[in-house]
Amino acid sequence: MANFSKSDLEFILKQIFIAEAHADGASLIDLLPNSQVPFGLRTVDGSFNNLVAGQSEFGASDNAFLRLLDASYRANYVGTGNVVDSQPRTISNLIVDQTANNPAAVEANGGAAPVMSPGIDGVFGTADDKPVFFIPNVSPDVGLTAGFNAWMTFFGQFFDHGLDLVSKSSTDIVFIPLRPDDPLFVAGSPTNFMVLSRAVRTAGADGVVGTADDSQPNTTSPFVDQSQTYSSHPSHQVFLREYALNAAGDPVATGRLITNRDLGADGKFGTADDGNSENGGMATWAVVKAQARDMLGINLTDADVHSVPLLATDAYGNFLRGPNGMPQVVMRVNNGADGIAGTADDVTQLVEGDRNAPISLANAVSTGHGFLDDIAHNAAPVVVGGVLQADADTAVGNAQPVGPGGNNLTYDN
Repeated sequence: MANFSKSDLEFILKQIFIAEAHADGASLIDLLPNSQVPFGLRTVDGSFNNLVAGQSEFGASDNAFLRLLDASYRANYVGTGNVVDSQPRTISNLIVDQTANNPAAVEANGGAAPVMSPGIDGVFGTADDKPVFFIPNVSPDVGLTAGFNAWMTFFGQFFDHGLDLVSKSSTDIVFIPLRPDDPLFVAGSPTNFMVLSRAVRTAGADGVVGTADDSQPNTTSPFVDQSQTYSSHPSHQVFLREYALNAAGDPVATGRLITNRDLGADGKFGTADDGNSENGGMATWAVVKAQARDMLGINLTDADVHSVPLLATDAYGNFLRGPNGMPQVVMRVNNGADGIAGTADDVTQLVEGDRNAPISLANAVSTGHGFLDDIAHNAAPVVVGGVLQADADTAVGNAQPVGPGGNNLTYDN
């Protein structure tokens, strides 16, 4: 354990005191001597990191990306709905093309002769072999420093998602037809296309979605703060914390994040057959669901993977206990006078979790955040006729049957 001096401990306790006072309703401006001191703990969604008047949402999640220029959508992307566009795949192919079809690859090879590639099948001497040009890994300063490696690619993806993340629509799709010369094209196949979800759009100043002033919200706080680990919404963080039951049988946060573990033969969280089963690392989706059900009394299902339910919390990811000591979920009773869900006149109520009969989230209000954001297309949960349609096998990564419109009929669970 690290050794802390008295002054260190006093500073830590002061930070906690400020955060607790803020969570109890006190104004941070009243708690701090000025708007620039680095006192207090960080709120989960990034709000109040900037305390200058009128700037409390600077850097907070769920705010529209700031624009330097006016929006300019290509014609078929102006409105909402489905889009057919082959260009994303064409551009991708050009970027990775190392054949003579790509003049940049020829030039980067410095006039040297091409080498043979085994093609998609990975086997030399077959029909898809082709000559390719080597593109050297040269750093931006023309080789004065070492080139990048694959670790930088992985880190860059991880780092970027801690700065910005756009929600994907579950209804608006980009269909990308494959051209006959595409490596994935199969003559006569009915599925010579790729499918992507469009980014979710919110209305601009005109209040109408699908017009030129639309914007995309950033669902993470753009600080280098491990949003992928700690989340960017306090309700989401509730499910990522580890809990133990106190003497009264109420769940109490241990101060740790939930980690991966073997749930034993019964599949339940914290039962005798778990044993000393903690595997370490971030918890899987199965473990998150099990803790929510068995410790918090909330029945998460695969249908909720893209929609974190809204809970009664403070700004620091602590749930507010109901009369029975359990977390409370905001449930929609009805859509109010306007009949539209998600507007100010919606009628809601708090429903407390119950470990003996875990509560359904069928009518829960969504935070607009997902538990998992990047899911393989075949693994994205599919609901047909109001029922989750998982495949019947135990294989991982297998193809799923496709229905009209290119939508999967089942998902790989």
